[in-house]
Amino acid sequence: MKKQNQKNIKRNDINTIIDTKKQEPKMKLHLSLLTILLVIFLAQLFWGIVVNSAKIYSLKSKIAKLENINKIAEKKNQFLREELEKYTSNSGVEALARNRLQFSKDDETLIIIKTPHESGEF
Repeated sequence: MKKQNQKNIKRNDINTIIDTKKQEPKMKLHLSLLTILLVIFLAQLFWGIVVNSAKIYSLKSKIAKLENINKIAEKKNQFLREELEKYTSNSGVEALARNRLQFSKDDETLIIIKTPHESGEF
């Protein structure tokens, strides 16, 4: 009985070895596929980092340009608000009419001084 048990144990060992040898190619195939997937994943990760870094740099420069444009527009708006406040009063409208439209009051004499233009003519 001992001999038969030993034979059975040896057969089981042999069957286990045969089963593991049959499973080895499957295991190698699985590991190969996992390695390929890992390489593809890492390549996509690297590519995403490179592309997104370039986009971030580009967007930061665009933001800086737009902020400068915004500051200039805010200064211009402030200047226009001041001009609007100045010309909404009666004295401001009168000054505008005198300077730009060459108006004068009834008891005033208008004197226009012409300056030479770039061509040298009056």
